[in-house]
Amino acid sequence: MQAGKALKTAAAFMLSVAMLATGAACGTSDDSDASASKSSSKSSELTGYDVSGVKKDDAIAKMLPDYVTKDGKLTIGMDTSYAPAEFLAADGKTPVGFDVDIAKALAGVFGLEADPETANFDSIIPAVGAKYDIGISSFTVTKERLEAVDFVSHFNAGSAWAVKKGIRTIYVPYSRWAFRHFLSWFASAFTQCLCRTSAWTAM
Repeated sequence: MQAGKALKTAAAFMLSVAMLATGAACGTSDDSDASASKSSSKSSELTGYDVSGVKKDDAIAKMLPDYVTKDGKLTIGMDTSYAPAEFLAADGKTPVGFDVDIAKALAGVFGLEADPETANFDSIIPAVGAKYDIGISSFTVTKERLEAVDFVSHFNAGSAWAVKKGIRTIYVPYSRWAFRHFLSWFASAFTQCLCRTSAWTAM
């Protein structure tokens, strides 16, 4: 249990650093968005965020239990079918996505080599601490899962409306009955989205 807490503490600290680093690349303009869209049109060009600048932190690395560091790798279980979080590149083998970038950044600070492995979603949590050091796969944090593993929550999912600049209202023909039912459905769906929390697990 102490080893698990040590890994969780180290991972939580590093996650904050990694999110700050990757977040710095998120601000874009309309022009850069268009350029990025063209440059990313080919899936073969997907390589992920460059985390080579992330270096080992000895103080954090010392917090890791021996069973994690003994093979020199940070083995991560993830369901690589959930773009843009984690998915496979054009070669059908290489995991990419922002969760993969975070995993690589974590491994860098720990002084380990990131080893993301594709797994069936339902099999990841039971294998954390055995086959995998951690699991990163957009898990919803639930009471049942918290009884099995520790979570470090780093992402809240939700919904948003986007309209063209200058448009103040949107007119959609509707009957009162249809509109009431739409509002009821939307409010329910939106609330569920707001309540969904994605996280990666650490023992």
